Amino acid sequence: MPKTFSGPWVTATIDVSEDNDLTDEIDLQDEYQYIEIFIPTMTDTSLTFLVATDSGGTFATIGNADNTEACGTGGYVAVVEIGKWQFLKIATADAQAADRVFSVRGFNVG
Repeated sequence: MPKTFSGPWVTATIDVSEDNDLTDEIDLQDEYQYIEIFIPTMTDTSLTFLVATDSGGTFATIGNADNTEACGTGGYVAVVEIGKWQFLKIATADAQAADRVFSVRGFNVG
């Protein structure tokens, strides 16, 4: 049976006073292939994931359609494959009416 290696839980916020559809940068503290994400209750939407090679770098959307999470109104935990990345942001397809706080941690299976 493969072992799972996971990182610490970190939070990421959509602060509507700054940007109503994008979190601040998330530093997973290492490169991970997957993330576990607690999706808070939110305005009906879907999520996409952006990654960068460096903190503060240029973020690009992960192109694989499997990395879009149709989350409806949230309130659950999902597992998403992101490749091998450390720095990411979460984007919503629809503007959020209030601040949203996500809990995220990376993990690898090996």
